[in-house]
Amino acid sequence: MKTSTKKILNVLHVLAWICFIGVLFEAGSFLFNMIYSVGFQPLAADYFNLEGVLALGKSVFCFLLTLTTVAAVLKALAMYRIIKIFTEKKLNFKAPFNKEFGRFIFALSYFSLAIGFVAFLTAEYVESIQKQNVFVPSLQRLRVAGSDVWVFMGATLYVIALIFKRGVEMQEESELTI
Repeated sequence: MKTSTKKILNVLHVLAWICFIGVLFEAGSFLFNMIYSVGFQPLAADYFNLEGVLALGKSVFCFLLTLTTVAAVLKALAMYRIIKIFTEKKLNFKAPFNKEFGRFIFALSYFSLAIGFVAFLTAEYVESIQKQNVFVPSLQRLRVAGSDVWVFMGATLYVIALIFKRGVEMQEESELTI
């Protein structure tokens, strides 16, 4: 492996940590805001411009923030899997087709599909709230936009994982015949 590839992987490892911390902060801010707004200070709902949603009812507000929190937690879990593959040195470029890396790709595809599903549910829920003439911030502001992109990425990763799984099987068969 070239030195430049190692440098790129090191930079990606650092970026994965930064993204992981960012999505953890995002999930924590949604969760904290939900608990603080419902339990202590309703005016805290204006942090995400959700005071109108809170006025509809605490259950509506909590469900919306639960969906956004779940999406952020799923993103954090996906980033954790990426960090884990780096830190446990599971990347073997001499024999790239191994079961551990195949499981990694399958896990990322499942996380991507789950994020897409939660983002879709959130978009539908926001639309139902907006039909009641209540202002809800954009899906980008709520950090759940692009459900179609997440589903597409999950489906693509799933196909790659299936191809990778076949590559592992072929490599194992090749090792047995030699």
